[in-house]
Amino acid sequence: MKLSSRVKRRNIRIAIISGSLVLISAFLLFGSYMGFLDLSFLDFIPRYTIVPAKKAIDAVGEFFSDMFVDTTDLEADIISLQRELELKDLDTNEMEELRKENERLRQLLDFSAKDKLNYVGASVVAMTPGNWFSSFTIDAGANDGLKENMPVVTSDGLVGFLSEVSPNTSIVQSIVDSRSSLAGMVSRTRAHGVVNGTLYVRDNNNLMDMTYLVDDTSLAIGDVILTSGLEGIYPKGLVIGTVSEISRQTQDNIGSIIITPSVDFRRIEEVLVVVSEITEEE
Repeated sequence: MKLSSRVKRRNIRIAIISGSLVLISAFLLFGSYMGFLDLSFLDFIPRYTIVPAKKAIDAVGEFFSDMFVDTTDLEADIISLQRELELKDLDTNEMEELRKENERLRQLLDFSAKDKLNYVGASVVAMTPGNWFSSFTIDAGANDGLKENMPVVTSDGLVGFLSEVSPNTSIVQSIVDSRSSLAGMVSRTRAHGVVNGTLYVRDNNNLMDMTYLVDDTSLAIGDVILTSGLEGIYPKGLVIGTVSEISRQTQDNIGSIIITPSVDFRRIEEVLVVVSEITEEE
């Protein structure tokens, strides 16, 4: 009941106000039409209220519009700067790779100029699965003058030989491969023995050993092992590695020694293939 009474009273007030506004509007229009009322004084209402309000609204709109545009431009600038930094990082990495490659090639060039051997340079393009370069493929082949059994080296020492040759690529079998065996000698004492690849043959990380080495009691850790040139594949004097462990069968005879290769067989990128020895005429 109370709510209904309130609604009725509110409706009555609305009706009275609406009616009053209608009567006032009719009176003003009638007076203006008859000429006894001047309504020009009402012009100030839009001039001093609506127009300023519109300008204020437009100014606020322009402010937020400018803010939005500026933010968009800023995001575009940030993205552009990020791309520039990425390109600079890429250029820096490429330059570093080129520097390293140039250094490796310079070492190979210096190495090749020191002896009486002719070389063909090549890059590694594939390798057998695993962490060691026991067998890998290079981007040079018969079209470059390569043949099977040609020795392969780096500036650090002996790598292996060409086990297969195709027109444009070749497969290198390294000296740490368990199928590898070559004639070696101790640089200091000139004692001879047989160097064998032992990769994956033993449970430890030994890559090569040297057997049939007798009557060399002065052999010491750190002695350098070279190719002797007696098996007909490798030229004499190429560095194989150094003695890292000695196992003696008797007081005078050495059963075998463990050799640490001079070449890092986990990281090989460029090699030299020995194609011939330089003759006096060359």
